[in-house]
Amino acid sequence: TYFGKRKQRIRTQAYLDTLASLCFISEKLFKKLQDADPCRSSWQYTTDSVDFTVAVGQDVHTAPVIEATFTIDGFRTRMNFGIAPLETFDCILGATFCHQHLEALDWQQHRMILRGRNGTKFAVYGDHQFLSSRKLDLIVPRSEARAAVKDPGCLLLMIQPMDPTPEMISEEEDFSRVRSQLSDAWDLDDQDQARLDDLIEKKYKHLFQPRTELPPERVPEEMFKVQLTEGATPQYRNYYRLSPQQQTALKELIAEYVNAGEMDLRARSSWGAPVILVPKKDGGWRV
Repeated sequence: TYFGKRKQRIRTQAYLDTLASLCFISEKLFKKLQDADPCRSSWQYTTDSVDFTVAVGQDVHTAPVIEATFTIDGFRTRMNFGIAPLETFDCILGATFCHQHLEALDWQQHRMILRGRNGTKFAVYGDHQFLSSRKLDLIVPRSEARAAVKDPGCLLLMIQPMDPTPEMISEEEDFSRVRSQLSDAWDLDDQDQARLDDLIEKKYKHLFQPRTELPPERVPEEMFKVQLTEGATPQYRNYYRLSPQQQTALKELIAEYVNAGEMDLRARSSWGAPVILVPKKDGGWRV
């Protein structure tokens, strides 16, 4: 991968991370780019910045964003990059790059098919020796798992199940623990407990029955339906990695939405989209 002007190119290794939400370059690589192209003919500042967390961290960092031109094996394009304190890699190509250019990905052959802005396709091959020396994690479909574990660069293999039911059951158990913590937060005497039981089990029993179907329309005869383009098929995207703090916050938020009747859990849905958590000023999170 090359950055900078053609006569003063900066060579580096780029890491394709389909779970990273954005593209990033290291502060060291950005310094080299500034020195090699002070006139900014191959890059320029933007007015944007991005907040991010690392996969195993909890702190929120802010990165300035630049727009830069780079080349991968003859494939040349221009993308926005956040400038971050990277250590292992100088360049990470994340979801924004994949959504715009990635056509196909073959983990075993270390090959990806990239689509240019004019529709032209390019075959780009990864550096096998580089991958083997780094012992990078590998995420592949279950059908490719047997071949993937024989790859000398594979140290950890993650298999994403097509049926998420076990994961949903595990999450529901976690939600139950959260709900039980909330319900046990206040001790009641015998009289108050009897009064509460009477309200729940008799007077308002119908409100506490487990739901087996969607609630009725708020406006009679009004139903919400997503209009799909003819021939469209369900889309299922992999999740974005969250820090332990974000995972805990997400479970509590979902439990709150489910208890309030604002969300239904559909373990067998063929549709799926990643969740993005945005920090609020009060220290909480917004989905």
